[in-house]
Amino acid sequence: MANSFIEGELNFHFTSEWSDIFKFDIHTDYKKIKDLVPNTKGIDFIGVQNNRIYFLEVTDFRAYKSDESVQAQLKNNGANLMIEVGEKIKNSLACILAATRNSTNDSELWLRITNLIKDSNRQVTIILWIEEDNNTKLEYKVKLNIYANMLKNKLSWFSKRVIVLNHVEPNPIGIKAIPYP
Repeated sequence: MANSFIEGELNFHFTSEWSDIFKFDIHTDYKKIKDLVPNTKGIDFIGVQNNRIYFLEVTDFRAYKSDESVQAQLKNNGANLMIEVGEKIKNSLACILAATRNSTNDSELWLRITNLIKDSNRQVTIILWIEEDNNTKLEYKVKLNIYANMLKNKLSWFSKRVIVLNHVEPNPIGIKAIPYP
């Protein structure tokens, strides 16, 4: 599988430690379910690193800060955004289970993913990759911490391992995002 992907205005690069990394929301099996169940929204990426499963949602608000829908999502320290991410995780899990049962082209992939998710000895990590502009580095760090705590709360039913990242801050998990015009 490829280890570089474009998502919106970001070019993502995943180190060679990543396996089974793919864009979930364009996968054939996800699209089949989305076509059958209107308003289904899935996360952007699923990946495996060191036998740990990662769900990655990318949100890029740079240059959209004055947009009313963006302002609504970021209101109350991003409360609406965290609800939307929680819904995407819930929908993605349902799609993964359906694909595990019904895929005609990638059943082994879905079985590996499902086995990692259901293994209580394995860590499931949710990554929210969020890009915003017009913040100082300190303001950004504070916001990322607030977002992480809110998302942990929303996703405590599934995983307490939540990381909020951006292209500016270095991260220890081997993902690099390069903005392009």
